[in-house]
Amino acid sequence: MSNTRTPKLRSVVSNVRLIDCAADDCYIDAAIFENVEVHNLKSSDILRTYGATFKHVVLRGRFGNLMLKPVEPYIRNDPEAAKVINGANQDYYRTIDWALDIRQLDCVSCEISAIPARLILRDPETQAVVRRENAIDQRWRSLEYGNTPWAYAISGMISDGDEDCVLIAGKRSRNFKAELAAIEMLRDQGIADPD
Repeated sequence: MSNTRTPKLRSVVSNVRLIDCAADDCYIDAAIFENVEVHNLKSSDILRTYGATFKHVVLRGRFGNLMLKPVEPYIRNDPEAAKVINGANQDYYRTIDWALDIRQLDCVSCEISAIPARLILRDPETQAVVRRENAIDQRWRSLEYGNTPWAYAISGMISDGDEDCVLIAGKRSRNFKAELAAIEMLRDQGIADPD
């Protein structure tokens, strides 16, 4: 969906409510989603978006694995196109009040990058924000994370130049307790926001 190199030609999905749907062997490119609710979504693999933009999108209920990422140059083999779409997304995010509501998301895993944390409505018990300013000193590298993806997420935030990242403990993950414990550890160390 929306495999374009031109921001003005992007597909726009708006005012849609999806309930108890499935996604098989698909990914979403640089589409714009506005006023969309997705309640329970089965997927055979990781459901990936590359460069999609969100405004007032609610993800609620049971999900598998989600990955919401910017356009990555190697995907299109066109670094300039990736830069244009990602830049358009950042311009868009400066104009909205919130992008995603994941407070009632019950997923196996969810990785979100390139969406400012201030635009994500979160469940503070299972989701935390790490800001670049609290991670730049590299203290987080010496911590023990157990079987969690948090070191990878923080490293990605720094290398991608993002200002922050959201850590989401997957309520349906086998590692949920470890993910939650590692979030609390990051909060105790002053690396994740106390919420």
